[in-house]
Amino acid sequence: MEQTGGDEPFSVLIISSGRDRHLARTVQGIQRSTRLPADIVVCYMNQPDAVPPQGTLPLSVVHVDTPSGAPLPLGAARNAAAAAAQTRTLVFLDVDCIPAPEMFEQLLADLQQAGGLVMATPRYLYPDADLAAWETGGSMDVLMQGLMNAVPNDSIPIPAITK
Repeated sequence: MEQTGGDEPFSVLIISSGRDRHLARTVQGIQRSTRLPADIVVCYMNQPDAVPPQGTLPLSVVHVDTPSGAPLPLGAARNAAAAAAQTRTLVFLDVDCIPAPEMFEQLLADLQQAGGLVMATPRYLYPDADLAAWETGGSMDVLMQGLMNAVPNDSIPIPAITK
């Protein structure tokens, strides 16, 4: 896919633990982007024998492990991925997110305008989203069907935390 937008290189960072199918879809979505990253860094948590998904973009792997039964080291994994990135501009992407083709282009434009931290607005796929059609080359349209009236994640009311 042709790269558009500015020339600022960026890295995509993903942390994962036992979510190989999700990770493969995420990497596939990244490869379909209109603005491609300089590299993808995957940090596997407690998954020493993980095999990263194949792709056309540079992908490096780091590992963070914890003792059995301990909580997943989410912060340490993000920090390890950031340390392994090839660029200063970091895009943290959840392992279960399939980025829209223009997402990175828009994020980088927003970042340039804001001059700091920016966040995308995720949307949830419907349970009957046709992932198989998308995986075999279908457009994002097969995933977006029915999402015209979907509630974006940031519109869901979040209750206040009280002590």
